[in-house]
Amino acid sequence: MSTEKKIKIIILNYNSANETVELYQQLLSFSHSFIDVLIIDNLSNKDDLKILTSKVPHNQLLLNNKNLGYAGGNNIGINLSIQDNYDYTLILNPDIRLTNETIPTLLASYTTYPNAAAFGPRICYRNEPQKIYSDGGLINRKEGYLTNHLNFQKNIGEINITSPIHETDYVNGSCILINNEIVKKIGPLKNYFFLYFEETEWCLRAKTNGYSSFINTNSISYHLTSNKSKNYHYFMVRNRVFLAKIENQYYSFTRNKIFKNLLKELLNIVTKGTFPKYWWTRMRGLVSGIFYTIKE
Repeated sequence: MSTEKKIKIIILNYNSANETVELYQQLLSFSHSFIDVLIIDNLSNKDDLKILTSKVPHNQLLLNNKNLGYAGGNNIGINLSIQDNYDYTLILNPDIRLTNETIPTLLASYTTYPNAAAFGPRICYRNEPQKIYSDGGLINRKEGYLTNHLNFQKNIGEINITSPIHETDYVNGSCILINNEIVKKIGPLKNYFFLYFEETEWCLRAKTNGYSSFINTNSISYHLTSNKSKNYHYFMVRNRVFLAKIENQYYSFTRNKIFKNLLKELLNIVTKGTFPKYWWTRMRGLVSGIFYTIKE
């Protein structure tokens, strides 16, 4: 009987079929015996679905009949991974690209930290592969649950590290290897986040239950930057408030800080003669975060 650890890889697609298929084909080229790939589509447009169904075998493609967001879509994959007795679930965004050693290095990390909740790689830019996007996510509760990335936009050559593995507040959700045993103990992602902060909340929840998350900088992945849409601005504000509510720390401070910052932005009307872009979108996010009743 084989003792090799197995990974179910989930690529969640929403109108990104060309990127998704390219990533899928890259994964197949690695010929790793310990991985299986499942693409989950969140009700993309017809053109996207045509590409997916023509390029991906039906047994590796699951088509949702509604857009469940990052959390809901990936939870389907996580639950299937656990149901099918995989040891880990690797969530990948369609724009992520890996090296042949990215996944084996992440998997080997659990040998040293078998009870880790999650491992993530160093994420660099696809168009500037020597520039770091993230060496792990950091969260500052005392500043209203602001998040940032360790070593953001630094060149790899600038970084001096004593160990390739370090603990992080959370692993970026674009490439996160989740320990299924920990999911069984603390539950999956929270569906009500829909988009953004869901992996942050999960890693922080794991931490409160005694399980840490780590980055292995010897494991490298690459991602594309993208323009931020209205959805980004809405959910980033709303879900910051959600997280403060859930943890019940600095909630009033976070709510008030966001509101004060929005009011300050209105001064642009007087000083610059322009209305702040996405101001109403972010205000709606704040109001929704305040009045939405979170149900576990």
